Amino acid sequence: MISYIFALSAAAIWSLTGLISTRAVRYFGSYNFNFLRLLGIIIIFTPYAYFNWSPIYFESSIILAIALSSIIGIVIGDTFLYICLKRLGPRREALLFSIQIPCTILMADIFLNALPNFYQLLGCGLIFLASLLLFNLIKLSKMTI
Repeated sequence: MISYIFALSAAAIWSLTGLISTRAVRYFGSYNFNFLRLLGIIIIFTPYAYFNWSPIYFESSIILAIALSSIIGIVIGDTFLYICLKRLGPRREALLFSIQIPCTILMADIFLNALPNFYQLLGCGLIFLASLLLFNLIKLSKMTI
């Protein structure tokens, strides 16, 4: 039960961050905003990691994989996310970001042979159909204006 509360809290914080960051991205630019955001994260979490570090957390064989995953996912991925936010606006960016879940399930099936269960496929399909519906509604509303 607590994991559901944490997941909902993380989703709510992520949504609020997307709404709050729109003005800052337009002012600083995508690259500069992401750099400042990552710099703030480093400043906040370095003391925590320093005082709570234990070698039991990581095996030395996976450090390179974690570093590459961080660079690709956080630095490059978030930079593109903020470029998208600046160009498309927060609503369309959130719609585009909602496609992440179906893409993640598809890549997990292709690369990891991790087949989702029925409820995961149902949720994935509902998210995908809702995203397509909203994209079409945005197109229709632009046509009538």
